[in-house]
Amino acid sequence: MTETLYSHHGGKPDEIPNAIRMPDGFVRTNRDTFTPEEIADAGYVEASSAPDYDPAAQHPPFWQDGEWAVNDKTTAELEAEEQAAHAGERASRTEGVNREHARRILEGRSFDVPGYGPVAPDGSAATQIVLLAQKDTARDLIAAGVTDPILMLTDNANVDHYLTPEQMSFLVDEGKKWMQAMHAAKRQLKTMEDIPADYASNESYWP
Repeated sequence: MTETLYSHHGGKPDEIPNAIRMPDGFVRTNRDTFTPEEIADAGYVEASSAPDYDPAAQHPPFWQDGEWAVNDKTTAELEAEEQAAHAGERASRTEGVNREHARRILEGRSFDVPGYGPVAPDGSAATQIVLLAQKDTARDLIAAGVTDPILMLTDNANVDHYLTPEQMSFLVDEGKKWMQAMHAAKRQLKTMEDIPADYASNESYWP
């Protein structure tokens, strides 16, 4: 149940207090026992609640000269709010692009290795270190004329793959190209004036 509001000598409407001073100076307490006559004698006049308003276009209602008033927002205020909202949305989407980039990198992707087939390493920091180390080993083995599949890599499904030095070198090079393309895609999205809302679901934005 909504409490009745009262204006005291033209002041902003509020609930009746629990103590009111009568014209003779006597203070009445316990508002549940106040009569309408006593309330009126104490200077309280029943008033309406604040009117509804459109927060997108108007300021909150305020009490002025014994009545509620609502002011429209100025063009400058509306433009400032729009700019602030755009900046906030852009910051949110920029951070979202960073998270999506990190998610895709960690997930990794599949590469079709010639003479072997698909290999799908994840993009974690640990796997990147392993791959770079395997590339160094592959280079030494290629120089030594080794062609056997003796280099092992565990993919993102926990499956072990044994590759030749040439195959391992190819896989690492392709992975580096993909990582560079992923970073370029992230940068391109973040430099757009309006970052698209579907940056995470639209595969056309990512390599």
